[in-house]
Amino acid sequence: MQNNEETPAVVRPPAGARRGRRLADEAERLARSGLGIVKARARRDDTVGQVTHRALELVSGGLGVAGKTLSKLGETTEPPVRGTAARPPAPAETPGKRAARTRPDSAPRAD
Repeated sequence: MQNNEETPAVVRPPAGARRGRRLADEAERLARSGLGIVKARARRDDTVGQVTHRALELVSGGLGVAGKTLSKLGETTEPPVRGTAARPPAPAETPGKRAARTRPDSAPRAD
């Protein structure tokens, strides 16, 4: 079957990209599960629970700062807006005006 206006093309990512996405999803699932266990421990009213709670506060605050910083960095690295005017064409090179390439004298050519 040929691709024409009636049949839209199906674009699939390469197998490696799909596998990578599955691994990332699995890693996220495991991280969330682990954090659930840590949060359950932080709810307990003992020394380990208090330390765990404080650690979660520090990590959460640090992630907030990191998120704000990454957001600012993302805004800063946006490419500039291009004007609607096209670039002027490059001047045509004439065969006689081309610079000749030379080899360095220190390395003789072995043929």
